[in-house]
Amino acid sequence: MKKKVMKISLTHWTVILLLCLLVLPSAIDWLYKVSGQYPQGINQVWLELKVLVITLVLLSFPLYLLLSRIHLKETQSYDTRRNVAELIDHAADIILITRPNGQIINANRKACQMLGYSIEQLKSMSNMDLDVECTLYRTPKMHQQLYSGKTVTFESSYCTANGERLPVENHVSVAGWMEDTHYLEIARDITQRRKVEQELHASKEALERVRNRLETRMQERTEKLVQEVQKRELTEKRIYEIRLLLENLVNSMPSVIISLDDKLKVTQWNLEAEKIFGILEGAALGQVIVQLLPQFKPIIFRLMRNSDNGQSALNETINIELDNMKRQFNVMLYPLSQASGSDSPGVVIRLDDITEKAHFDEMLVQTEKMLSLGGLAAGMAHEINNPLGAILQSTQNIRRRLSPTFERNLQISESLDLEFDKVVAYLKQQKIYDALTAIKEAGERAATIVSDMLSFARPSHGESTLVDVVEVLESSIRLAEKDYNQQRQFDFRNIQVEKNFAENLPKIKAQKNQLSQVLLNLLVNAAQALATQKDNPKPTIWVSAAVGSYNLRIDIKDNGPGMNEQTRKRVFEPFFTTKNEGKGTGLGLSVSYFIISEQLGGNLRVESEVGHGTCFTIQIPIKRQAQKSPKQDPGDEQIQLPFDGV
Repeated sequence: MKKKVMKISLTHWTVILLLCLLVLPSAIDWLYKVSGQYPQGINQVWLELKVLVITLVLLSFPLYLLLSRIHLKETQSYDTRRNVAELIDHAADIILITRPNGQIINANRKACQMLGYSIEQLKSMSNMDLDVECTLYRTPKMHQQLYSGKTVTFESSYCTANGERLPVENHVSVAGWMEDTHYLEIARDITQRRKVEQELHASKEALERVRNRLETRMQERTEKLVQEVQKRELTEKRIYEIRLLLENLVNSMPSVIISLDDKLKVTQWNLEAEKIFGILEGAALGQVIVQLLPQFKPIIFRLMRNSDNGQSALNETINIELDNMKRQFNVMLYPLSQASGSDSPGVVIRLDDITEKAHFDEMLVQTEKMLSLGGLAAGMAHEINNPLGAILQSTQNIRRRLSPTFERNLQISESLDLEFDKVVAYLKQQKIYDALTAIKEAGERAATIVSDMLSFARPSHGESTLVDVVEVLESSIRLAEKDYNQQRQFDFRNIQVEKNFAENLPKIKAQKNQLSQVLLNLLVNAAQALATQKDNPKPTIWVSAAVGSYNLRIDIKDNGPGMNEQTRKRVFEPFFTTKNEGKGTGLGLSVSYFIISEQLGGNLRVESEVGHGTCFTIQIPIKRQAQKSPKQDPGDEQIQLPFDGV
């Protein structure tokens, strides 16, 4: 680089000239004063000369400032170019300054050293002569990025003077300090980096080969271990499956299975034993059976004695009490193989709960009795049919022949010379008409009772019809009111029945006799509960019916003694009853529950509290459909017996 030559700039000459112009008039005036001679007319000229000088000085001052700034910028620009040139020249990377067409206009010392060219040779060359791949000039997009002020980075190879290729990493940007557009290319030698990358790649391949060998060895070893583990797992799995199968066989049996050793200690206690006795298997194993179940100690000793201490099989039925409930079990006791070192063999005890089976056997007997009673009731109704019809028909005829509105009655009374008005007055005074009315009402009442009995006793053939719920409720209440039993010490006629039926209740699809049976059972049970209270001043049964969105609800509630929670939970169990022995079978509510839930598709539930009465709620699905009421032509009063057509 050339050294700067010190010279006086135009600004300095301007300043010197202005100072001379200012000093010159004063110097001339001083010379005249010293000589003491002034030329004639010199004063006027001299004055004009001073004014001219001062004017020139004032006008030259802004020019001086402008020239000073220009000089300052030139100095800064010169310093910048000098600094950049020095920085480029001392850089550790190759630096080239090129035109956009690739012509090299300058290069640093490092470029000359690494490429092997002199500075003059490089200035005579193009970038495309050095860059083997010509990446920059083959990619127009890079020029667009450069013009937008961005820096372009790419890898390439430079060709040196001796023909070798030098791998470089190029960073190209626009040289902004230069007047025209030039590129500043900084090329960093990446030979060492390429070498390191190749070494890393070779090391990676070597490691990959070692890893593959290790993986192969590990895989072979693992396969051997897996085979050994699989064999062991298969053996353990088979043992576990056999053990689980035996446990499942024992636990899935619906019987209680208890095995005892020769010292009567529990060695097997299945799931059903846990349910029946409420003792977990972990707590039962290893315990002496008579200590585990002390309440059954006499029974256990008797069974062991009868089976010759477990040496012979035994099968018998026992009755025991569990959780305040009487249960009936079928017991089978049979011996196990001889225990080593003992004179007494182990035994297996199997218990089957046959309580429900016994109850169902009794239920079948009771059902047969109920069917027999139903047939008897139907036969009695048919036998009563004829005399009851004759009584009602004769009563109607007597009323018609004593009525003054019939012309024939008046004609006969005149033929017999009787005053019919006096006869009518006599009959009224003797209350003959009232007696006839009472006979008619009693006959119709008896006919209604017979009809209700037939409806209750008539067997169901599985055909459901649309039933008027209010009619069935009224019929069941009337039938319950006739149920008077001196032995049970209750009379339905002493109970107040309050009815609350919603208007326009839809008909439901059901079997009338089944629904009547359920309602009658609930009404009679309510009456029996009220009969047990001696201090109830107003025994009452509330019967209500209402319709919901999808079902019809019937509530039968009483103000009787109520039930505790334990009784309430068991109230629908077959043969469960709170009455004394011989006064109830315990089938009424269970049969009612079966009819409502299974045959009518509804549900029956009970709510009760001791001292606050009981409420049974029936919900039956409804099917809304238009019902047309048949129209009857007006005519004379006719008596229609409820059992006509039977």
